[in-house]
Amino acid sequence: MKYLDLALDILKKLNNFSFEAYIVGGFVRDRLLNIESYDLDISTSATLDDIKAIFKDAISTGDAYGGVTILKEGYKFEITSFRKDINYKDHRHPIVKHTNNLLDDLNRRDFTINSMLLDSNLKLIDHLNGLDDLNNKIIRVIGNPNLRFNEDALRILRAYYFEAKLGFDIEADTKKAMDESSIYLENISSEMVLRELSKLLNGKYHKKALKDMLQGKSLDYLHNLKKSISIVVENDINCDIIDLLIISKYFKEDVSYYKLSKRYASYIDLISNNLGKKLSNLEVFNLGLENLKKIDELNSSLKLMNSNYQSKFLSFEIKTKKDLCINAKILKEKLNISDKEISQYLNESLGAILDGVVANDLESIIIFLKRGHKNGK
Repeated sequence: MKYLDLALDILKKLNNFSFEAYIVGGFVRDRLLNIESYDLDISTSATLDDIKAIFKDAISTGDAYGGVTILKEGYKFEITSFRKDINYKDHRHPIVKHTNNLLDDLNRRDFTINSMLLDSNLKLIDHLNGLDDLNNKIIRVIGNPNLRFNEDALRILRAYYFEAKLGFDIEADTKKAMDESSIYLENISSEMVLRELSKLLNGKYHKKALKDMLQGKSLDYLHNLKKSISIVVENDINCDIIDLLIISKYFKEDVSYYKLSKRYASYIDLISNNLGKKLSNLEVFNLGLENLKKIDELNSSLKLMNSNYQSKFLSFEIKTKKDLCINAKILKEKLNISDKEISQYLNESLGAILDGVVANDLESIIIFLKRGHKNGK
């Protein structure tokens, strides 16, 4: 595996300068589980200045926490110095300092299954019994559970993410502390909440994790998601984070707390506002095939109705407004209407064609419009 070989070269180079260096965390865990991974982090006793001196092409990506990035043959490697936490602020962000002690660095990590190391000879180093928990399929926080979740409340969501990814059980004391510390989730940014939930929903065992979340207290402190997650679990729905927010919005939950781009906010509004509704042919046409696919999917998943709007769209003779035999220029020439009236006349023409009231040819459309407006319609 080229990726691993390149990482081992980095370890050996650090070793040649008399520094300890290890592959740590998720890559080691996934390798032991035979899961392909390209999330490879390197931890070393070298200081940030040492690393930059050894690797002239190192890119500074985390001076505040002693980290650099090295690019080799298209692969990216994150290298950090051994660190020790001095304090935490806002139940999220650590204040760290460099340490020469590997155990200091390991003890600041989140879960035992993420604390295992590989040296430059691929020898497994396991100071915190991570392998036992891996073999027993247990997610256990390192150290005092209440203290660790108090330090960084994001670890609560990460525990559920690893449950969703691996299907492991969360150890009893760890789960108890997660509930007792859930109030600190209010300190986590909306962006981070969505990121972790997005990863969780993509996990193979996400249904297990969501059920555990509903039984715990964490959802009491995540803004307006408990109802939608409950509905997802109850209806056995597979969804991504945007689907979850659409469901929340449809059931009258305010999702404005989650700072979404204008594009995603508009999409969520569009889909949620058209769920469970009998749509006219013109509305179906204007929504387009991709939006209709999502509406059909969620109507079915939420047991709102059997809409099948995609089939209706595909049955239309015209698929885009370019297929319409009339346009703004022709309307102005034939009917002498103002610019403000053009949109209304085009929609009337389109709606009538889709409903089968008039054929899609210029003469028929003009006669239809003249007759309709002569009668005051």
